[in-house]
Amino acid sequence: MYVYNIKKEVQIIRHSIIKFQLWIFIGIIMALFSGCSRGIVGKVGDETITKRDIIYTQNIEKAYEDTIKEEEALLIYIQKLLDVEIAKDIGISLSDAQIQKESSRIDTETKAPKLLARIKKCFGRRKNDYLRVFVKPVLARRLIEEKFFYDTLSYQKYTYNKAKEIEKNFNTLIRNKKVRDTLQYFLAKKKDHLYGFFHPLNITSHPQIVKDKMTYYIVHKRKNMGYEGFIVQKADFNEFYEKEMQKIPVVIKNKQMRERLLMKIRGTKWEKIIK
Repeated sequence: MYVYNIKKEVQIIRHSIIKFQLWIFIGIIMALFSGCSRGIVGKVGDETITKRDIIYTQNIEKAYEDTIKEEEALLIYIQKLLDVEIAKDIGISLSDAQIQKESSRIDTETKAPKLLARIKKCFGRRKNDYLRVFVKPVLARRLIEEKFFYDTLSYQKYTYNKAKEIEKNFNTLIRNKKVRDTLQYFLAKKKDHLYGFFHPLNITSHPQIVKDKMTYYIVHKRKNMGYEGFIVQKADFNEFYEKEMQKIPVVIKNKQMRERLLMKIRGTKWEKIIK
């Protein structure tokens, strides 16, 4: 005949309760750890900011031998994600293949390999995080600037057309001192910085447009005098960038970090962008 053993049942129940409490404790610890490292801090457009991203950003700054607070790291990472979102908004692709290719470019072209090694060390074995947090924003910013400064059909259409018009009427404009004074005229002699820029380009007496990142030069070679011409400044990147920033929602969900960040950006342009 079966005899009910109440002591044994109580012991089983106690063990079950202890086991249940242990699992709850483990769950709480894991949740706290997750909150510390992966908890969502906010969003920039479609891009999410986590606490782990903030830690990465702080560690990257340490690699540069600079120590920053959480809210400062947050602001830096917001800027990086704005680059990513602006790139997407103006039609730039940031595929995984492109990001991997950019990583290889950084490895090959870096002039500070020891610094790059310290930055990579911040991510440990999390290569995907390195690509997402560090490489992707670098790629985005580089492609934004490339598109803005060299797209003559869009962002530089007005300035490029102005340069073309000067090139077309160059001989008339260069001889007319009154007209010349209304434009940005230059004469680059041998000791001038611009002379060194133009000299390897085989510029002749016939006017042509030469460009660098920020400027169009409409220039010809003047016999025994160096290089002469006009400067047309390209469209302002900061003006373009600030307009694009204002289109992208930046929302900080972590209340404490948001309050500290708002204190830091008080009275700056960021007040209008970060909510």
